[in-house]
Amino acid sequence: MSAASDYQLDNAWEHARARLATLELIHDPATVRRLETIGVGTGWQCLEVGAGGGSITRWLCDRVGPAGSVRAIDLDTRFIEGIEAPNLAVERFDLTASELPTGAYDLVHARCVLCHIAEREQVLDGLAASLRPGGWLFIEDPSDHADRAFGPKLHGEIMAKISEGFVANGVTTMEWARGLPAHLQRRGLVDVVAESNVELVEGATPGTEFLRLTAVQLLEQTIAAGGSPERIEEWQALLDTPGQWFGTWAQVAAWGRRPAR
Repeated sequence: MSAASDYQLDNAWEHARARLATLELIHDPATVRRLETIGVGTGWQCLEVGAGGGSITRWLCDRVGPAGSVRAIDLDTRFIEGIEAPNLAVERFDLTASELPTGAYDLVHARCVLCHIAEREQVLDGLAASLRPGGWLFIEDPSDHADRAFGPKLHGEIMAKISEGFVANGVTTMEWARGLPAHLQRRGLVDVVAESNVELVEGATPGTEFLRLTAVQLLEQTIAAGGSPERIEEWQALLDTPGQWFGTWAQVAAWGRRPAR
């Protein structure tokens, strides 16, 4: 990831681990399904970029087994340093300041990382170059294209304001991911597959807790973008309503393979 000053969802925040746990609950099933589609298997050498709370790191360690390895990197590794796996290496790493090895990995995966990095195009170049022949690059990043599509009108209103505040720093983007398949093809990757999904969560569940915690962490930015504190409070109460369903931020996913020759 890029300089910590650009990152608005700091792992040092007191509720950061709880927010990451709910994010994992929502997004891990789709991520794991895609990793299984790619065919991650025994003996693979993997790079997990922006490892966050560590759920996918743990999955990869189990999947590749003792013959494989996982290198998990992040600007802040506090939540992955305690993972006990003999095939895991954890490292504090700034993608904008250090270079990855060339031709080293069978899989490179990053979820909700490149959207935070101003130099994302150059970073993506480096991620693609770090693949072995036949290796897979798998990127997942958020998009705001469905902010108003699912849930009550108030939910759409607040989601849109959170997104607007999120990107106001001029670094973060909620649009770049929409071009992910083309971004991978321009790096010479083949067999590119792409999809987008919006996970729906019911009120008064851990899924809506993810929405609430994200809004709390980005509250200052949301209000600066024109979000009304009263409307935000009303929305937070609405999130506690069982039987009411809400859309989360859309995810765009794309994966492609470096040609074997």
